[in-house]
Amino acid sequence: MSMKLKINGMGRPLWLCDELPPVERPNPSCNAPPKANLTKLAYDIKEAATVLGMSEKSVRRQIARQNLRRCNKFGRIRIPRKDVETFFERHSA
Repeated sequence: MSMKLKINGMGRPLWLCDELPPVERPNPSCNAPPKANLTKLAYDIKEAATVLGMSEKSVRRQIARQNLRRCNKFGRIRIPRKDVETFFERHSA
């Protein structure tokens, strides 16, 4: 496998490989690596409401009743994914 170094228009190095197929990128002029498919570790109120199939107000009530745990990070309320999954399993029957 041979590697070639090329400098793109913005002065950043761009490595080219003869044997690997090109990776599709949303913006072909971007030299950033493709985004990984990461799962969320925590949901905000709106996302938790969508996952659980209830209103945002109901999610806030469940937090107040301590059925869902909340984490305050960076000034935002987050609900851990494990807690959302546990709550869904308990109340889906």
